[in-house]
Amino acid sequence: MTPRNGHISTVAFLRELPNVETLLLHTLVVDDLDYEPLLHLPKLRSVRVMKVRGMRPSHEELQRRIPWSE
Repeated sequence: MTPRNGHISTVAFLRELPNVETLLLHTLVVDDLDYEPLLHLPKLRSVRVMKVRGMRPSHEELQRRIPWSE
């Protein structure tokens, strides 16, 4: 059985949460496809994001630029 994916309209609000250290979005789709706010979390130590077609920046770029959790 596969988990259901949730949806959130945007993650822009994360810019207002600079102290976030861990973020798990592996079953959550960001409807505006803009994952760029994740790149502006200075204390982020661990993140996991589900790969979504059309996401910006790409899943691969996110993995290169921020600490990734497996």
